[in-house]
Amino acid sequence: MSTIPSASPRRRGRCLPLRRAVGGAVFLTLVSLGALVLAGCTLRSPDVTADTQSAPDLPASTGLSPAPQSDQPESSSPSEPTPAPQQPSPQTPSASEDSTSPIRGEHYWTREVDTITFEDLALPTSMVLRDLRVGEHPTFYRVVLEFDTIEGTPLIGDMPEHARDPWRVIAGWVDVPVDQLSGFPIEVAGNAFLDLNISHTFMPDSPELAARYRDRPTEVSLGPVEVVNNYTFEGNTHIAIGLDTQRDIQMGYLLEPARLVIDVKK
Repeated sequence: MSTIPSASPRRRGRCLPLRRAVGGAVFLTLVSLGALVLAGCTLRSPDVTADTQSAPDLPASTGLSPAPQSDQPESSSPSEPTPAPQQPSPQTPSASEDSTSPIRGEHYWTREVDTITFEDLALPTSMVLRDLRVGEHPTFYRVVLEFDTIEGTPLIGDMPEHARDPWRVIAGWVDVPVDQLSGFPIEVAGNAFLDLNISHTFMPDSPELAARYRDRPTEVSLGPVEVVNNYTFEGNTHIAIGLDTQRDIQMGYLLEPARLVIDVKK
């Protein structure tokens, strides 16, 4: 008859009696509940609020910030600057030769001179010098070169667009004015000399114009201004204006008849 070995005897001290275990669990539960009650009372304390808590550390700023929001729609193009006030155009002739205003307006006085181009379609393509005169106004002297239109030649506007050649005046200050053919100095009174070469001007090709051309003055003077006509050659009329010193000037033109106007500031 076999025998069943008995279980090994339990070692003392490893297991607690049931009553002690249950009592310990209840005690731990009560302690935990008490801690929660105390914690709840601490969170409800008026001495500790969210406003007094420190903000968490934030990463360093990148220097970028969101753009302010606007109720206005974004513009698709940058705003345009206010245009400058319009000044008188050199292409618009003044109303009268006797006007006491300078030919192009008070904003155009300059001592720097160069080629000046007039593109008015009503200007003749072929002219002959008819008269030379100088006058005085309160603030400036006025030199006027008057031209006759050569009969049978068109106006600039009557020419085909590709063949239109505007009226040009090549102007410059020179030390000594010289004859346009020989290169020898010409006699002009003054210490400063304004040299003009005027295009679209020709020797007269009719007896009537030839008579008027021969009768024109070759020089005129008034105050510090002396004007000398050095004659016309191959479509160019050469004029020298002598002054006591370099002065501010401006140039423009008048129509019917065609006139080149040089105003010299006093």
